[in-house]
Amino acid sequence: QRRAKMKLSLTSSSCKLSLAALLLASLSIFMLFDTASADVLCPTQPRDNFCDCEGDCTGQPEWCSCDEAQQCCEGATPTVLCPGQPIANYCDCTGDCLNQPAWCSCEEAQLCCDANVVGSAFSPGSSLFEKLAKLILPFGE
Repeated sequence: QRRAKMKLSLTSSSCKLSLAALLLASLSIFMLFDTASADVLCPTQPRDNFCDCEGDCTGQPEWCSCDEAQQCCEGATPTVLCPGQPIANYCDCTGDCLNQPAWCSCEEAQLCCDANVVGSAFSPGSSLFEKLAKLILPFGE
């Protein structure tokens, strides 16, 4: 008996689906680690007022006033508190732009959202986009 040879083509639909599933799983794991940040509790703040090294940097600046927090806040995306919103409803200029649009309804927040969501991880030139492109492009050739 002769055995039939199986040829796996990287352009076959089943292979593309497997690659897509692998890519999505990898992306999920990458985003967990890529977005992780260390919280900082400044000595003068109560335990609940830790600096998250992200939105608190501009949304709750007193929580991020110590040197360690100031260092972790370098390059953090700014936040905007729109008029009429309670302080807890500041726009984080990223997820809130889509998930809490009322918090980001003022002009300043809209500009911040445009700058940070359009220039997000999936835009060409971002580190995540470039890493994904390197994974995908060799298989499309």
